[in-house]
Amino acid sequence: MVFSKWIYTENKTIVIHLHEHPMILHKILTLRHKHRLQSMKSQSSKMNVSNIFCLFGIILICLSTSLLSAQELQIDFPASLRVGFEKGDATKIASSFQESLSFELPQQTGIYSKFQAEELLADFFKKNPADTFIVQRNGKTGSAENVFTIGELVSGQLHFRVYMVRSIINNQYLIHSLSITKI
Repeated sequence: MVFSKWIYTENKTIVIHLHEHPMILHKILTLRHKHRLQSMKSQSSKMNVSNIFCLFGIILICLSTSLLSAQELQIDFPASLRVGFEKGDATKIASSFQESLSFELPQQTGIYSKFQAEELLADFFKKNPADTFIVQRNGKTGSAENVFTIGELVSGQLHFRVYMVRSIINNQYLIHSLSITKI
């Protein structure tokens, strides 16, 4: 069996019978091994750079998520509203209504005055007495003046999603949108 190697140089092709030249065979194998090592090192450094960018991306995502969570935690849900929902007290909740608001209940949706919305809410609580109310999420909306709250109201076997948006008016957050929907 004859081992031969085609070696390509600038403009010439040389055929070497490697079994006749063991030293050349050794050099070729050594150069080939070095070339593989260099190629692996360059791939490794490329992978290291891409791994660094990937790690940097993950860190940025984690930081932005924690900053959003911290931003949400800075917005306190007023104790008076919490108590109002826990006890089913429409008057206490309505004290935080704007003069008119977007209001949604399972059977009614519309824009109502503060007084009308309070009456509708009182009627809702008569039919669905509150057992528990849990604030699930609190935070800022896209606007700097608005905050949102998502909660769950339980009345017997029924569960309701409570979603409200409050706007700052005269240095206090007032509800301008309230939605109570059956889950």
